[in-house]
Amino acid sequence: MFLLTSACGARVVEEGAPITPIPEEAYCTTAAKTYCPRLVDCCHAVKFDAEVAACETNYAKSCEADRRARLAAGRTYDASAAAICLATKMRDTKTCGTPFRLFYAPVEEDLVGMTACSQVWRGATPLGGTCSDDSDCAGTTAGVGCRRSPDASGGVCAIRKRRGEGEECSVGLDTCVGDLICASDLGGVARRCLRRASLGESCAPLVWPSCAEGLTCDPTTKTCTPPLPLGAACTPPRFRSSEPDPTCAAPNDCHSGLHVCVAPTPTGGACEPGSSAELNCRRSDYCEPGTRKCVPRKLDGQPCTVSDECRGWRCSAGRCVPNGAVADADSCKLAH
Repeated sequence: MFLLTSACGARVVEEGAPITPIPEEAYCTTAAKTYCPRLVDCCHAVKFDAEVAACETNYAKSCEADRRARLAAGRTYDASAAAICLATKMRDTKTCGTPFRLFYAPVEEDLVGMTACSQVWRGATPLGGTCSDDSDCAGTTAGVGCRRSPDASGGVCAIRKRRGEGEECSVGLDTCVGDLICASDLGGVARRCLRRASLGESCAPLVWPSCAEGLTCDPTTKTCTPPLPLGAACTPPRFRSSEPDPTCAAPNDCHSGLHVCVAPTPTGGACEPGSSAELNCRRSDYCEPGTRKCVPRKLDGQPCTVSDECRGWRCSAGRCVPNGAVADADSCKLAH
């Protein structure tokens, strides 16, 4: 929980107490004084120059320009949504990176925050009216948004709802109950709430993550199995990560070019950068072009040329930053 308090004439968001609505005239200053210290710390962590004072000035100026544009477009400010949105952003940026769950399995607290952020500035479209974005819709902070058509051609303003197995869903507005996942059948357009398959069950109709935790989808049998043995055909993970590959039995990895489970080349071993038939380095290593050897991926803040060099799989303006990072070259310019 968070509290809006006054410190030296400025309002900031602090942890430890219920949320208090932010008056419109205080929104930009409050957002700047709350967010900038966190942003600057994250910029320093990845070796980008940043100053709190510069950030507060630039952030407030940009926010104020946006506020005037929103008012000119006929939008209405929601003080409660602003407080919830800012508190959610502060919670989710503690580690200087976006929590991975937000991309595929947001929890209820995430959904409330995402809805609030989309409705700090509300439109006037009533329920059932045509919309292109959540902020077009009028309604309560708790759950009105734009329910988009499967082909993304448009949408209508609707009340957010938890969906059961087999019902149509979306990651933002209509999410699934329990441990169901919102996914589309292979080749399908509509997303539905689907149960992740158990050991021995078919995983063919589903997209990642199709099998229950600890299992993998065997590309040959199209059933959920334990991690695959060395030499077995496999499908490389959809998302790159420095973490162990769950597709193949440890310590093996699913080769990104050959699509079979292989023993990773140890640190210092020979590799061929850029080749689809290259010997796989460990997932914690990359193939260094100059030496053609597997070397450890670089930590956040270290110099880089391409994202493959980085532990967080992202290189921004010559520095390794976390995937989904709060601080990158563009955001840190705001604080410099």
